[in-house]
Amino acid sequence: MGRKTIMVYPTNVKLHSLYNPTLKILCKKYNLVYNPIESREDKLLSSKIRKVYILRYLYHRFVRNFISFYKIKKYFSTPPIAENPDLILAINDFPPEDYDYILDLEKLTALSGYDYDSLDRNYIEKRFADRHCKAIIVWSDFVYNSLLKILDCSNFKDKIKVVPFTIKSGHIKKNLNKKQIRLLFVSSINNPYDFELKGGIILLDAFSQLLKKHPNLKLFIRAKLSDSIKKKCNLLGEINLIEDFLQDKQMGELFENSDILLEPLPGINLLLDCMEYSLPVVAFNYEFIPEMVEDSRGGFLVDCKSIFGDEKNIPHYLKNHYLNYLKLYKKSPENMIDEFALKTNLLIENPTLRKKMAIHLNSLVQDNGKYSLKKREKKLLGIIDKALQ
Repeated sequence: MGRKTIMVYPTNVKLHSLYNPTLKILCKKYNLVYNPIESREDKLLSSKIRKVYILRYLYHRFVRNFISFYKIKKYFSTPPIAENPDLILAINDFPPEDYDYILDLEKLTALSGYDYDSLDRNYIEKRFADRHCKAIIVWSDFVYNSLLKILDCSNFKDKIKVVPFTIKSGHIKKNLNKKQIRLLFVSSINNPYDFELKGGIILLDAFSQLLKKHPNLKLFIRAKLSDSIKKKCNLLGEINLIEDFLQDKQMGELFENSDILLEPLPGINLLLDCMEYSLPVVAFNYEFIPEMVEDSRGGFLVDCKSIFGDEKNIPHYLKNHYLNYLKLYKKSPENMIDEFALKTNLLIENPTLRKKMAIHLNSLVQDNGKYSLKKREKKLLGIIDKALQ
């Protein structure tokens, strides 16, 4: 028998770099159908538009109730399936009916353009329960629990599998005994325009406090900043702003020479890099972050109820996703800023604790770790092989 054919759906969408290890795994064993169209200019334009606070607010507060750009884009850009694959790996979207598929799901609202109110629960439950749905791969326990709390999963609960993303570990040797501490903030590796949405304003306020105790402390920011934010940075002093695009090697050097990630809302890719480069984290206890950065083990977590609500109330998290994020454009409560500064200071002044956390984080991407690439490959291929039987 020849190699089975797996189609990535939609076939023309350029996937996030998180998927690179997955695509390599699939190419080794199967015929992979994946023909992405990448438009860097469109992505940059979209990122710049999303950065404008008033446009984001008006769209998510009012316009989306009448017009969904997600549905318009999907209607015009999703191509029909021209081949007959043995299995479809659908990314955050349902393929046409009558095809066997595995759904890879970032979060439940990805099936409605991240609009909680537009979720068609009946349709989703029907598609999940259908025999053509072979498995539902979710990225974290948070997403798994959100499915259980929002949907009736009684007919397909056994199909839901938690398979965390990971990266290939390079066994990087890092100096964990430095006296000069460097803080790092990365405004999304793929999108440098998300400074405010990643908690950049909180970062600057916390850094301002830290400078009073550590006047020689250095902060490196990889982001595109507005002129007003740049002025604030200039007043603070010890800030190195990196706005130019960095190649992988340069990004690696930035991580390797940093000692603490101070970032309220780091993404999955960034947290995996922190594991790879043994970089303790100070961040929010938001959604999946506590799973990747165990509080007091891989870093310190700061309570973010005042912005996002109670982390146990998953429907609230998802329903108010974008509007809550927009609160990050404004000044946060003083007690939150104080907590970020306090917990970062604990790491600055305790090199033994910092080293212990760094070693723990790095262990997570090694062969026996929770985010081991070998573990992901074994689990992913097991799910796919079962679906192909």
